[in-house]
Amino acid sequence: MDWDTLKNQWQTGGGEALDREQAAAIVAAARERSETLHRRVRGRDRLETIVALLLAPFFAVVAVIEGRQGLWITVIGCAVLVAACIYIPLKLRGARRLLPRADAASGLLAYLRGERRALEAQVKLARGVLRWYLAPIAVGVLLVFVGIQGASLASLYYALAVLGISAAIYFANLLAVARQFEPRLNEIESELQSLGEAG
Repeated sequence: MDWDTLKNQWQTGGGEALDREQAAAIVAAARERSETLHRRVRGRDRLETIVALLLAPFFAVVAVIEGRQGLWITVIGCAVLVAACIYIPLKLRGARRLLPRADAASGLLAYLRGERRALEAQVKLARGVLRWYLAPIAVGVLLVFVGIQGASLASLYYALAVLGISAAIYFANLLAVARQFEPRLNEIESELQSLGEAG
């Protein structure tokens, strides 16, 4: 059964008078429309978390080694990177936990409201990626490099490369918002309005 048929059933049934099977089918159809996006979010978070958990101990070891040589700028850079490697997975997890589960008992409106809240959190993450993700990593890697290399032309080129990569990642996130998250958010708003919910 397609989404429009199920939605009409929900509307004609008043949202409450449907039997358990019909309610489950309607919520499952709503979930199916979002599942591709959910899979992308979970896959991205899994990859980011694995990388962060592998890099955190590496940078901690580098900090100890460089600290013994008195390279304190590098140690500070490594400390920033270790903190980022801990913080980033926690931040992703917090937003990911908002993704709703298809639960017939909670009903279609509750599911769509939860989906809207979860996608708004993902949009906020993507738009704020410069602050919570890119800036700490950029500062950390620049401090590590400058601490080892010193203030040199190579450090300037490295800084420009880091800024360029950061800008590319930032704009890729904005593009993901425009192409993936905002269209689905607009669909959800339309679905909620068609089901009788204002705003």
